[in-house]
Amino acid sequence: MKDNLTVEIKVGVAPRTPAEELIAKIYESSLKGPHLGVHDNIASLDVSQAMWVRQCLQQIFHVEISDDCLRYHATIDSLIGLLSGLWGGREIVEEIAWTFLQIEELSDDEVRTQLVEERRGERQIESY
Repeated sequence: MKDNLTVEIKVGVAPRTPAEELIAKIYESSLKGPHLGVHDNIASLDVSQAMWVRQCLQQIFHVEISDDCLRYHATIDSLIGLLSGLWGGREIVEEIAWTFLQIEELSDDEVRTQLVEERRGERQIESY
């Protein structure tokens, strides 16, 4: 009876952190389906969906993830555990996800403006 209660509590847990939110968005865009909870099993991706998810994760987090790893870590929570192990801690994974989500919200003009400002700052540092 206690196991059933635990499962019921875990089902449908919405993303609570930037990493959970980001990975849920990646999966949801691939599945074109309902919102995912962090403990929902997502191992049912077809080959092209899995490849797209894997490529997104590799580009964002700069790690190699095999198809087998993606199938083995079949929940958002488990996948974040894998990424945390590769990066040396969940805090780092959360910071990467938070930064990515912040950048994703910027318009193209805002990105260009920030890049120009950053380049100006780099030139000022080089001149000292």
